[in-house]
Parts: sequence; C-alpha cells; structure tokens
Amino acid sequence: MSTLKTTNIAHPSSASNNIVLDSSGNATLATAKITTLADSAGSNTSTPAEIASGRAKAWVRFNGTGTPAIDANYNVSSITDHNAGDYTINFTTALPDANYAVTFGAVKSNSAARGGTFVCLERDSAGGGTAPAAGSVRINCIEAASSVSNAALLDVAIIYVAIFR
Repeated sequence: MSTLKTTNIAHPSSASNNIVLDSSGNATLATAKITTLADSAGSNTSTPAEIASGRAKAWVRFNGTGTPAIDANYNVSSITDHNAGDYTINFTTALPDANYAVTFGAVKSNSAARGGTFVCLERDSAGGGTAPAAGSVRINCIEAASSVSNAALLDVAIIYVAIFR
C-alpha cells in the first residue's frame, strides 16, 4: 500500500479552490473553510456544524400492526415484536453506548371511542423493564382509555422512532 503525503491539493483551473491541510490535519480551502460535504453524487450534503452537533444515528418508520414491517429506515436492521404495542428496534451498527436520546411518535388506525396513544421507552418508574442498549431500544405503544391506570399496550398503524447521540 502506498502513502501520499501532501499539504496542498490544487484544482487544475483555479488556485482559490485548492484544499490545504494545516499542521493539525484540518482541511480548508485556500480562501475559506469547507462549508459543505457531499456524497459522490452530490445529492446528500452536510455542513461540519451539522455533523458536529449530531445527526440521527438511527431512525425508522414502521407499521406496528400484525407483523411489523419497516417502511423506511437508517441504521435499523429489524423490529422485534414482543406483543401488542411492545417492540424492540434493533440497530444495524451498534452505538458506542446507551447514552442516547430517543424521540418517537405514532399514528393510530382507528381512534373511535379511544383515549390518547402514547409511545414510551419500555421502563417503569422503579427502573424495571428493559433499559436502552447500545444495539437496540425497546418501546411501548400505550393507550390510556380514561386514565393512566387503565392503560393498555396496543398495536398502532405507524410508528416513528429517531435516535440521537
């Protein structure tokens, strides 16, 4: 394997578009900092600030009725259906640890004569249940008919989950 060592990559028609590496290894344009990174097709871009503040490490939209079916995702390999309204989202690539933030929502298919639907992590107030893990997170869809004490797990039409770290 060969190694190329350089501090300047020149654009063939414009000296102002040169990429310069400083002694710390930071890449800049000769006249300014790099403001946007793009994939090879140029269709997916990110700014350095967006990357530094944290993009979603995983997200999924899935059908929660019957056998869960993933509609769209990033870094989600599968959904485990434990029971009505009780799911584990399994990550394709595990996160470094379980210190992440989870956000979610749900759409019920039929709300006639029903209370509110809540999506929450599968934990109780005493710390029981399944703690988030580096490779997965367990969530529950709960319907509170008239009070939280009457809450029951239930399958819902669409569930949205995003993981940030």
